[in-house]
Amino acid sequence: VALSLLRPMPKPSKSAADEPRRFGPTHLRDEYDFIVVGAGAAGCILARRLADARDASGKPRFSVLLIESGRDVHGDKALAKDLTNWYGQLTNAEYDYDLSTAPQAGFNNRRLQYGRGHATGGSTAINAMMWVAGHRADYDDWANKHGAGEGWSWSVLQKHLASIESFADGGEGRGTSGPIRVRTVGGRTAEHLAFIEALEETGVASRIDDYNSGDNTGVGLCQQNSSEDGLRQDTFTCFIEPYLADTKNSNLQVLDEARVERIVLSSACEDGPRATGVVVKCDGHASFFIASRRETHVCAGAIHTPHLLMLSGIGPSKHLRSVGVKVRVASEGVGADLQEHVAASLPVRLKEPIDVPTSSDGSGFNVTAFAKSAWSKENEPDRGPDLQLVGIACPPFIAAALPLFAALRILPYGPRDSIPGTVFRNFMSLFKTLVVQSGLAREKISRIYSIGVVLNHPMSMGSVRLASSSPADAPVFDVALLRKREDEQRMAEAVRLAVRVFKSKRFGGLIADFDESRAVVEGSDAAALAFVRRFGAHAWHVAGSVRMGSDAAAPVDTSLRVRGCKGLRVVDASVMPRVISGNTQIPSMLIGSRGAEIVLAEHAE
Repeated sequence: VALSLLRPMPKPSKSAADEPRRFGPTHLRDEYDFIVVGAGAAGCILARRLADARDASGKPRFSVLLIESGRDVHGDKALAKDLTNWYGQLTNAEYDYDLSTAPQAGFNNRRLQYGRGHATGGSTAINAMMWVAGHRADYDDWANKHGAGEGWSWSVLQKHLASIESFADGGEGRGTSGPIRVRTVGGRTAEHLAFIEALEETGVASRIDDYNSGDNTGVGLCQQNSSEDGLRQDTFTCFIEPYLADTKNSNLQVLDEARVERIVLSSACEDGPRATGVVVKCDGHASFFIASRRETHVCAGAIHTPHLLMLSGIGPSKHLRSVGVKVRVASEGVGADLQEHVAASLPVRLKEPIDVPTSSDGSGFNVTAFAKSAWSKENEPDRGPDLQLVGIACPPFIAAALPLFAALRILPYGPRDSIPGTVFRNFMSLFKTLVVQSGLAREKISRIYSIGVVLNHPMSMGSVRLASSSPADAPVFDVALLRKREDEQRMAEAVRLAVRVFKSKRFGGLIADFDESRAVVEGSDAAALAFVRRFGAHAWHVAGSVRMGSDAAAPVDTSLRVRGCKGLRVVDASVMPRVISGNTQIPSMLIGSRGAEIVLAEHAE
């Protein structure tokens, strides 16, 4: 067993697609009108909207290159069909960047595994598919308090949401003919209905029909971007694949398994340098340059976007010089203001096995509630709900997640190529084989119900920095969980709300034992915080690391242009001035859609 734990981790296979690669470098042109870096939530929508533009004669107006560092996962059933196994893909180098945070002072100095989609579709290819828009106040807060302007208000962005989705259950203001199919899940599990009724009984939340109407205060069954026949609806599948399937469309090209090493900036002139293209590295090829005639758009996400900007010489001067990068545009805000939701899960053991949902019943997260903490009611009454509770009753999901859960509880986490990282991942593999796949834990898994608690409005802010001047070195990032007293106070309240549900008449009768949650259920706020510090995590909802705003300190203006540089924009979750009251998948897509609208208006001919 000891030797097995130290065995080197296997390398991912060369490509998910059959050879020859669909999106290799041999088909490329020397230049494009627009280069989009990152085929994730925002990048796929942005690239598709730019490619769709036509002139008066019906011909495409622009050539577009979409670059993705991850693999082509077209037709990969492990991602598209096995919806409850998304958590099992974390640490899987086939699909996940498998990053490691800096030690978290608020979490007993633990390093945390950080999953980021490393495939066509980005994180939409491996996430939990939670379709959550947040609260209208989130976007109006961007527009007004943070100076983003009316173009980023809910009244504007709601129309973009309608254009993106095809929601099976309809509803006022909701889209019914967009590329991404969305449905309500979770109705077949009796335990979820008990969770909803317990929230109503305790006064924590009232039932709502549609939490994506602009007001998500309340509790309801989850909406997820998966089809009725149980297929994941990631952005590459829904926006890019249909366009490429039409042989008449030749103006949009894709390059996968390609790392953009830096953005090339022209010599500085009076109004700053201009982005003229990117330097790209593909396996088996020397680095090469691709030119952008009009603009380069960075859509690599809130961790890798500031990383790429800093590698290109755009960022905090002192930091760039310390790692040997020449400063081209001094911008102290690049990599600052990183925000992340704080999360923890409280499991209990039920008396009876859980009704096992079919794989078409979603990802395992099937009911969610949003509420305001006492602190939020007093200090931010005009914002949306800052707390979220998620009911988790899905044995297939628990089985997929258990190896990582078990490893996190007994081993220190480390980067993939380190000795602690190797031991951690090999332990997961052994646990999966010996405990999960053998059936040893089947009975326990069938009775686990968890309530996930999330703090959606953290006051703590972290940062992204370079480890070195090498593009091959992963970014150093600190999500700064529970660094502020206000965050501790509200996270403890979120845990107390979950305990109220467990102790309610409606739900309490279902519970056989509190198991590892007992100390929290029977303890004080201090016990709740101790539990969160030991077992808590993030929610994979990073945002704000290259924030937009009308103030000069914002690295990006309200049209998403990088200040101090021509021909360069950031179009992804990095630009959020504040993270929203919920999951960040939808707002990232809205940024891609709204960004495309801005770009097309500026380049109208």
